[in-house]
Amino acid sequence: MNNIPVTDNSTITVSENDVLAALRVEHDEETLNAMQELEETLTSENATAEEKNSAFEELKILNLAKGKEKSLEEKIQKEFNVKSFVKIDSDQIYVTINSKEHSYNLANNIMRSIQKEYENKVYVTVKFE
Repeated sequence: MNNIPVTDNSTITVSENDVLAALRVEHDEETLNAMQELEETLTSENATAEEKNSAFEELKILNLAKGKEKSLEEKIQKEFNVKSFVKIDSDQIYVTINSKEHSYNLANNIMRSIQKEYENKVYVTVKFE
């Protein structure tokens, strides 16, 4: 747990699960905003067919990434028994692990495990919180 000082001389205690939850909420808000913008393009009378097709494809990619992030988090939990947050940004995969202990062996194993899920090379970053 981390103690965060507050201006009135009190502290707030933040657990590691709170850190992962905060990352997840922030990412969900970003994804939701992007999806709303794409949906506005899809329903816009002023958007061209090409713009609507592009928005539809991007929306599909966002939905697929969201599902893949969830499945990778479940895989990490099942294989390595650690809680994680996964964010996919095209061929970049960012993994935040809920552990104070920095284990290069665990990070390498997680990277290998994630790479097995993809035919093409992906770049996996593992960070410990």
